[in-house]
Amino acid sequence: MLAYNIRVNKKALFKGLAAVIALFLVAGVYASSSVTINNSNPVNLGAGSQRVTTCDNDVFIDPPGMTFDAVQQKYLITTISVSQISQLSPSACGNWIMELVLGYQGGYQMTSWSIPSSAIDSTLYFGGTNVGTGMAKTTLSPIDPSIVQNIALQMYPGISCADGGICSLGDNGPGGGPVIYAAASPFTEPVSGKKYRYIEAAPAYWSSGVIDPRTSICNVPPGAIASSLPEAIGYAKSNTDAIIADSVCTGISSSSIPSGLQKSAVLARTLGNDWNIPTYQELIEMCKIARFGATVAPAKTNCNDSGGSAPTGWLSVAYATSSKKVGAGYASTVNFTLGVANNDGPIQSSNFGLRPIRYFG
Repeated sequence: MLAYNIRVNKKALFKGLAAVIALFLVAGVYASSSVTINNSNPVNLGAGSQRVTTCDNDVFIDPPGMTFDAVQQKYLITTISVSQISQLSPSACGNWIMELVLGYQGGYQMTSWSIPSSAIDSTLYFGGTNVGTGMAKTTLSPIDPSIVQNIALQMYPGISCADGGICSLGDNGPGGGPVIYAAASPFTEPVSGKKYRYIEAAPAYWSSGVIDPRTSICNVPPGAIASSLPEAIGYAKSNTDAIIADSVCTGISSSSIPSGLQKSAVLARTLGNDWNIPTYQELIEMCKIARFGATVAPAKTNCNDSGGSAPTGWLSVAYATSSKKVGAGYASTVNFTLGVANNDGPIQSSNFGLRPIRYFG
């Protein structure tokens, strides 16, 4: 168990605010250890010798932001910041909840954030304001510093992405695979009309004990799907349904590895009816996560943009999508090794890698 200390920059202490900085942790339990303020002057909290655990025991309460109020002719506190919070998950604060309370004579102000998880300690902003590395910041209703009595910080584990909580790119979703798409606003699945926020890929080794199986989508014409199938995010289920409805797209694939596997759409559904072959755009999002990582991927437009690298844990062949742009017998694919997407030529009966996706949230 860790005793929790906050180190506060000397500049953070100013007249009217130096009284008490209180730290309380997990589920509202008060820390009984001392909080060191400025020149190691302790403020005792609670009683006894109970220790508490938190996700990061080296964070900073930073200098409050001050704004001059022309009417009152004085500076008022408008922001309180907390910085240097580790986003690592599960070893630190990724997916935890942080609450900040400013108490004053006659009341308090409180705000909370969900701390997004990250595979690395990347820059963290709260409230949409870029105020520094690993920083959390809240805008307060302006308050006179002379009436401030305490500042309280609480951190506690949030609900994980897999259990229905907020998800970030790269988190493990409910199906055990990585989140490859997190929509700013829900997208609509066109057939059911259901709205979703997230797309997760199946985990590696989801079928037949290999990283990903290789199998065909459909046989060559005549009979293979002649119409185009949408490329946009949200159409994986309707596309996969259309492929399964064609008899030449079901059954055993003669080119599958391992041998004897079903063709792609039926094989994807062995995970459940909500699993599908990704669309062209969905597979590009998956490829970006694989080649750039969850932190950099959102800044990339295409999977073959500069800076990517051939990912481990993925096949070196082209992966199948459920989309098709051209006529009968063709498919759209994405090669994760090179980052190259192709919607104008691959043959449906070729041997493609398969990594299904599902919508949730």
